[in-house]
Amino acid sequence: MERKGCDIGLLGLGVMGRNFVLNMADHGFSVSVFNRTTSKIRDFMKQDVGDRQIQAGYAMAEFVSLL
Repeated sequence: MERKGCDIGLLGLGVMGRNFVLNMADHGFSVSVFNRTTSKIRDFMKQDVGDRQIQAGYAMAEFVSLL
């Protein structure tokens, strides 16, 4: 079976980026995220994601591969 990538990706998990990702995921989109500060990615994935369809890329190449 062919792997389906995320519908959209977002770079930057500041206040606006976090809320934008959560809003898209709440409306049925699968989202990949990247931030140059990996601790922000880890915190976001641990605290905010829950059961939403959000995947994290901890390096740019990994992020791109999720799309």
